[in-house]
Amino acid sequence: LAGNNTLTELDLSMGVTQARNHLGPRGGTVIASVLGSKTSVLSVLNVSSTGLGDLGAKSLAEGLHGNMALTHLNISDNDITYAGCEAIANVLQHTQLVILEIERNRVSYRGINCVMGALAANPKKVHVSQLSIGFNDGGGKVQPDKKVLKLPNMLAAC
Repeated sequence: LAGNNTLTELDLSMGVTQARNHLGPRGGTVIASVLGSKTSVLSVLNVSSTGLGDLGAKSLAEGLHGNMALTHLNISDNDITYAGCEAIANVLQHTQLVILEIERNRVSYRGINCVMGALAANPKKVHVSQLSIGFNDGGGKVQPDKKVLKLPNMLAAC
């Protein structure tokens, strides 16, 4: 994949067969190296339900830094907590991501606020316009930051 210049979409998530593709944190590191490649043309990456955890999310964040091809990232259902979510939030202004899905993790209000804070703080540098954050540990439905919802073209699914 590192030398790939044709593959634009990659779905490694749990598929229709319900067979789990357990990449784990090491898989996150391998994918991060692909994302960090200057020749990467991958625009859609779905690694939901692959057991990435915080270490895998942190690796993905490192690979995303400066990546100008990826526009859609799905990291849902990976047992990601605040630490992994914070790493992703901190790199958003250095990406071209338009769609970010982090549903069904263990992110909590603190992690969700971290992502929303990154969106609100840098509206000209952060391109995310669709954010899926529902079903995270937080004691109920998440209330989106009103500053985030006022950003042009923002759609937050809670």
